[in-house]
Amino acid sequence: MRRLAFIVFASLLFACSRPASDESYRLIDGDSVSFTLDMADSLRYSLELLIYAGESAVGDDAVLPVEVSLLSPDSLVYRDRLDFQFTDIVENNPSSSVFVKVISEGFRPVSYGEWSMTVRFLPEDIEKLALRGVGVRLERE
Repeated sequence: MRRLAFIVFASLLFACSRPASDESYRLIDGDSVSFTLDMADSLRYSLELLIYAGESAVGDDAVLPVEVSLLSPDSLVYRDRLDFQFTDIVENNPSSSVFVKVISEGFRPVSYGEWSMTVRFLPEDIEKLALRGVGVRLERE
């Protein structure tokens, strides 16, 4: 009977574990998109940003500047500007493009908990590339 109880307890423990990654996608409404990132565990994380454009991004000189702001659970703000380039496109066809950029790999957050992330675009870039949506992939290691 004790073996059976141990097996049931062990299976419940593993069945309730968190997934290795979280993905979230939002449509662009205005010039920014916000996400909540759950980094409550003392693990290493990797963060990727995906941008969906409604027009084909052509030319090797195509640059899409993006401002990323992170608000920690301690109310500290971290800002960075990322330049998505033609080489960051993983899908490019006449009707759409998908940009993907790794923001950071294998990092430990300065504080654990729920972080707020805001991705902001220039209005002219939203119109020029017909930006449709943004995705965030947070992987736990």
